[in-house]
Amino acid sequence: MPTAPASAPPDRAASDAVGDAAAAASPRGPSPAEWRRLRWLFVGLWVAWALAWIAKARVDTQGQSWALLFDDAMISMRYASHLADGHGPVWNIGEPPIEGFTNPLWVALMTLVHLTGLPRHLTSLPVQLVSAGAVVTCALMAGRLADLWARRPTGSAAGTLAVGWVLAFGPLSTWSLLGMEVGASAALTVAVLWALAVDRRPLAYGLMAVGLLLRPDAVLVAGGALGTLALLQPERRWALTLRGGGCVALTLLAMTALRLAVFGDPLPNTYFLKLTGFPLLERLQRGGLVTGTALLRLGLLPALAPLVWAARRGDATMRAAAAVFGLHVVYSVWVGGDAWERGDSNRYLSTAMPLALGLLALAVSQGVAPWSRAGGWLQRSRAPRAAVVALVALGVLGFNAWGGASSLREAALLAPPMNQTFRRDHLEQALAIRALTRPEARVAVVAAGTIPYVTERPCVDLLGKNDRRIARMRGRSMPEWGAWKRFYPGHNKWDYGWSIGTLKPDVVTPVWAAADEAVPHLKGAYRVVRAGRYPLYLRTGSPHVRWRLLGRR
Repeated sequence: MPTAPASAPPDRAASDAVGDAAAAASPRGPSPAEWRRLRWLFVGLWVAWALAWIAKARVDTQGQSWALLFDDAMISMRYASHLADGHGPVWNIGEPPIEGFTNPLWVALMTLVHLTGLPRHLTSLPVQLVSAGAVVTCALMAGRLADLWARRPTGSAAGTLAVGWVLAFGPLSTWSLLGMEVGASAALTVAVLWALAVDRRPLAYGLMAVGLLLRPDAVLVAGGALGTLALLQPERRWALTLRGGGCVALTLLAMTALRLAVFGDPLPNTYFLKLTGFPLLERLQRGGLVTGTALLRLGLLPALAPLVWAARRGDATMRAAAAVFGLHVVYSVWVGGDAWERGDSNRYLSTAMPLALGLLALAVSQGVAPWSRAGGWLQRSRAPRAAVVALVALGVLGFNAWGGASSLREAALLAPPMNQTFRRDHLEQALAIRALTRPEARVAVVAAGTIPYVTERPCVDLLGKNDRRIARMRGRSMPEWGAWKRFYPGHNKWDYGWSIGTLKPDVVTPVWAAADEAVPHLKGAYRVVRAGRYPLYLRTGSPHVRWRLLGRR
């Protein structure tokens, strides 16, 4: 093991202790305390950047400043709002529960935020701050883990470089500050490996259970870590399988039983929406394309060599970390990637990327990376801290240059944050709908988060995240959208005849695709008005539309 757990042989523990003392006393390199101070400098700079990002991401309209999350996160916020108000885990008040989210623990956190009584335009801010804290925690834990791998548990070049690179990895920061649970999932993933590295297995099992409550696909972390260790440590195989595997299995069984009791389904509604009713081959083709493109554009394909090195030469937890990252790559391919692929790391890859960056930092510091084969050049450098700072600066450029100058401008806060235009458009539509309708008005939406949350109206989900019938439909292949969107997770199913023609919402926001299919259900039955850049369709004669206000317009 990379550190001195209780089960380590005495000579190994003594050797590691001597190594730490030598590192601290060596006149040729920084002490562990100096490495720790440098990583806290990285943390301070990142926190300042994150606060500036949050401030820049606010949406100002009608004299009020709104903190808004990514639209998928706003779906969770709607569920949390209804839970806090005592209506249960429902998307629409008074309707049967449906699990249109896959992050129950994150929804619970959002529920606590709503119980504070904050006004609706500020409720997203605490979620963003918690996410920022999760990213910092993830980076520091990645540093601790790399220290252990480097056999310098009190501070090392590898750990400091890992902290800097995790904080420099733009996709992790962006997804987290947009209110997704990515930062928290990543922190738990690293914490599980750290707990296993220091031989605190009960803690690791508990963290695995928490990770599953945060997102069910955290089973990849549990399976990758426990499976690898069980193969490499035969003397602990039964303990890992019975205790660790048993804890994971019991958590999954409890979640399934609760899901059946509350929602009547064994799996979240989004599982049926995204992974059923579409040809497997097309899904895998798209998943392979977007995952490979992300790794290539981020410059990580050449950097996969350290993962191979860790899998072949590293200790058990290094191999487990490589396995967990590899499983996330496979998972990203299996599910067809993410709906919001921009060429950078999607939410699935970002969750495990800190492990890959920790292994890469170790490889660079020990001279086993392809570009440093001559040996431990970082330790022999006359200015090792300056070398780490330079490598972190290169990481800032490399990890945020997937889209060229435009993505670098976004990272430098010289351009609006990701999806800023969409958030503004959705808010403008929501405020217009809230002004033009009564609380009973039913609104058909493509964006099922911000508009329902802000309007506080019952809604119809045109794309089926919160509609069982649409989620179980056969998906549509859209070759005219190109290879990236032929299969588009969560966006390949709709039925305007059902959502508009049968359910007859009072308001219809712009439809997603195949607008010609919506025309027969809109023509003659709806009146068009403008809300910002987009039209709204108001059902003629609806008693829930404030027609007098519209007339004065």
